[in-house]
Amino acid sequence: MSGDDLTTTDDLVSFADDAEAPPTPGISPRCWRILVVDDDADVHRATAFALRDVT
Repeated sequence: MSGDDLTTTDDLVSFADDAEAPPTPGISPRCWRILVVDDDADVHRATAFALRDVT
């Protein structure tokens, strides 16, 4: 199959509709939950620094 075949086939990937997450008591439904999967403390510090002024 060539690359051109992939661009014309719509059924290669299908996406499920996102289900509404159940509300979490005490947390605004517009609150982000961020999971950092890394064992390097510098990555966690850099993420916290990058998001420090985000509301």
